[in-house]
Amino acid sequence: MTSSETIVEARLVQTPPPGILKRAQNSRIAILAVLFLMTGFLGIPLLWMNPNFSRTERWTWAIVVTIYTCILIAFTCGVVYWSLNSIRSNL
Repeated sequence: MTSSETIVEARLVQTPPPGILKRAQNSRIAILAVLFLMTGFLGIPLLWMNPNFSRTERWTWAIVVTIYTCILIAFTCGVVYWSLNSIRSNL
């Protein structure tokens, strides 16, 4: 062995069991709940990181959630528009 060579000792480390956040991130139900109940299309990265969904399921859910979110945004805009017209008509 020359002076530039060193001995590297490797040890196997037992990985700790996944925490509750990791289990939730890999749960199909938790991801769908986040997509539909909380963040809309902002949760799509969570969907793509989840190994429990196939590529087809990921694309399908991403499209469904995007359409669902756009409908909710359009509904909210409609309510705001209706509210403004109601306020203006009462002034």
